[in-house]
Amino acid sequence: VCLSLLGTWQGDAGESWHAKTSTLLQVLMSVQALILVPDPFFNEPGYERIRGTPQGDSQSRGYNEPLREATVRYAMIEQLRSPVPELRDAIFAHFRLRRAAILANVRRMASDPKNSKAHASNMAALVRQLEEALNANLPAEA
Repeated sequence: VCLSLLGTWQGDAGESWHAKTSTLLQVLMSVQALILVPDPFFNEPGYERIRGTPQGDSQSRGYNEPLREATVRYAMIEQLRSPVPELRDAIFAHFRLRRAAILANVRRMASDPKNSKAHASNMAALVRQLEEALNANLPAEA
């Protein structure tokens, strides 16, 4: 998803970054509203008109599948295996507290019957890697 606020897309005048008036809050709100949503594909310019169509559903799923894989691979597994030293305690605390919910969500994504065969296979492998990374770095408490 391009954000005109960051200058990655030519938006309207009010959507551009202005050093004197723009804020980090605007960036974070844009990320939350446009990217951290179930179907970010439809927030790309011009794609909103195919929302709810078979073509749109297919293209959105194709857009989301590699993003889901990368999220598990880089935002979860890699953070457990090689956390930034300054954030290690916070990262491990997050995964310790949210372990069951995270695993349930990743397993649900992996078992979605609408997944492409390649995505289903990749996600199954990533579930195993995530479980291994959790067990290696955050052994279950007795």
